[in-house]
Amino acid sequence: MKKIMIIGPIPPPIHGESLALDNLIKSQEINNDFTIKVINTNRKNVSSAGKFSINKMFQDIIIIYKILKEKSDIMYISISQTKLGFLRDLIIINLSQKKSCKIVTHLHGNNLGNTIDSLTTFEKRLAKHVLSKVNSAIVLGERLISNYRGMVDNVNVVPNGIAKDYIDYNEFEVAMLEKKKKNTLKIIYLSNLIESKGFLIAAKAIIELIEEGYQIELVFAGAVHDTEKYEELLTIIKEHNCEEVIKYIGIVTGEKKKELLLNADVMLLPTYYKVEGQPISIIEGMAAGLPIVSTNIGCIDEMIKDNGFLLEDSTVPNVREALRKLIEDKNLRIECSYNSRNRFENYYCLDNYIYGLKNIFTSLLR
Repeated sequence: MKKIMIIGPIPPPIHGESLALDNLIKSQEINNDFTIKVINTNRKNVSSAGKFSINKMFQDIIIIYKILKEKSDIMYISISQTKLGFLRDLIIINLSQKKSCKIVTHLHGNNLGNTIDSLTTFEKRLAKHVLSKVNSAIVLGERLISNYRGMVDNVNVVPNGIAKDYIDYNEFEVAMLEKKKKNTLKIIYLSNLIESKGFLIAAKAIIELIEEGYQIELVFAGAVHDTEKYEELLTIIKEHNCEEVIKYIGIVTGEKKKELLLNADVMLLPTYYKVEGQPISIIEGMAAGLPIVSTNIGCIDEMIKDNGFLLEDSTVPNVREALRKLIEDKNLRIECSYNSRNRFENYYCLDNYIYGLKNIFTSLLR
């Protein structure tokens, strides 16, 4: 069988990129047709990402040495979006090209373009020279292609995916039946509490609707990254006497996350995070059949069509009015729910993700 060398971060620690690679490595579909060799680039301490250290330099030398020792037909690299990591990856790509293997780079985000823009003139020339040797580059959505800054000729789109049975269709249908009986609607924000992800905007919009008399509640789930703004959130909630209807439940995983999704009625992510890519949380929301309210940033516009509201700007009035339409129109809410589930099955399940990658691999070896 042909051999693929997979270079990138493998859990632990767990984050979107490492989980995506883990899914690829464990895919029976890929293992049936290819022999896989894994070179793990994950750091134990992800908080120091992008910062120079002697220890990381030695780790990278070991990584490069391991790659040079191995022969493969395809070198697949999850390309780094930090400057130091990107420069290391350029060395790896250049050395691998000399071994006459096909090179595939996979961008799991939306910050590579900013990293390339930050390079010196010499470094940009180096990047352009090395990236021109890439046989196929992969991004999560059409609007993320520009991250490569025109330095790669062949760029393919392969959206992220999660397992189709993460929430199976029967679970979705049972949840829909229960939701039709509810009087109070549950809106969830499932993301890290970073100011530019819009969690304060979400709270303020919900508070305004509650004060208008709507029976709704909001649940925040995710890690607190901005302590000062989180304290501001708690103050706002207390000032408006909304402690019983707006709650923060921390990080949720596994069955707890699944239960949260199935019991929710709407997913809200009014992000203006400047390097937003393709949020996995939105895919999880679609798997649960949730109407999605989010912002036209990254490639979110490719995710929200007839299954919610795509906001041009993340503002309290925009969020409030989108939610008002979903709250007041039960038929619209139900229609968006089924459309969300259908979009998940058609475009964002794991089978589609693996098929897209396998198709790229096999086409390079013909």
